[in-house]
Amino acid sequence: MDIKTSTVKVCNETTGRIVCKAKLEISMEKSKVFEEVLSRANPNLKKING
Repeated sequence: MDIKTSTVKVCNETTGRIVCKAKLEISMEKSKVFEEVLSRANPNLKKING
């Protein structure tokens, strides 16, 4: 698992000011167990190759 944190500058639509917001990126390795857990949680999910 890999977790990256950073900040992003975003313009507030109401005030027009630029504010900094947190950005989180979480990357996990896919496994057969993960696929099984997802299919049990929601059998209507379609499998996407990737």
